[in-house]
Amino acid sequence: MVVTIGVALVLAAILKWHTGSQYVAFPRQGLPQGALTVFGQNVPVLQLTVLGVSLAVMVLLGSWIRRTRAGRALRAVAHSQETAELLGIDSRRVYAVAHVVAGVLAALAGVFVAVATANVSYSSGDRALLVAFAVIILGGMGSMRGAVAGGLLLGLIEVYATVYVSSAFREAVGFLVIILVLFVRPSGLFGEKEATRV
Repeated sequence: MVVTIGVALVLAAILKWHTGSQYVAFPRQGLPQGALTVFGQNVPVLQLTVLGVSLAVMVLLGSWIRRTRAGRALRAVAHSQETAELLGIDSRRVYAVAHVVAGVLAALAGVFVAVATANVSYSSGDRALLVAFAVIILGGMGSMRGAVAGGLLLGLIEVYATVYVSSAFREAVGFLVIILVLFVRPSGLFGEKEATRV
C-alpha cells in the first residue's frame, strides 16, 4: 500500500510538470441533469446516477470474486500465494488480472471524481487517495465488506461533523474516529487478527 501511494505521488508530480498545474474543464454534455426530491431534499440526478453505478459495480465485483473461478483464485493467492501455487494456481496470471481490474475501477473512480468537481487536474485524486487509505484502515485490510462499511461510516461521520460541528473540522473528526478505532481494534472493524507463533 505504501508503495502504491509513493507511485501515485510520483505520477502526480509528473502530471504537474507536464500540465503546468492547469485545471481542465470536464465536459458534462449528455450527462443526467436536474434534481429529484428524496426525503424532502433535492438531490442532483447526476449524483444519484453515480451512486447507482457504484452500487452496481460493487455488487458485480463481489459476485465475481465469490462465484467465479478467477475470483476464487484471486482470494486464494491473497490468502497465501505459496499454498495457492501448490494447488496449481498461476499467481502471476492472478496478479495480472488483479491489476487490470484495479485499473478499470480506478479509471471509473477518476471519471466520478471529475464529474463531481467538473474539472480535471494533476491533484484531482489526492483527497480520494487519502480517503481510500483511511477507509482501508478503518474497515480492515483485505476485507470487501470492511471497505464498504468503512466508506459508509466515514461518509456519515463527515456529514454529521459538518452539520453538528463545523465544515472546517469535517475531515479532522473523521480521522480522529479512525485513530480511536485503531487504538481499540488495530486490525480494523472487519480485519482478521494475525495469529502469532510462539
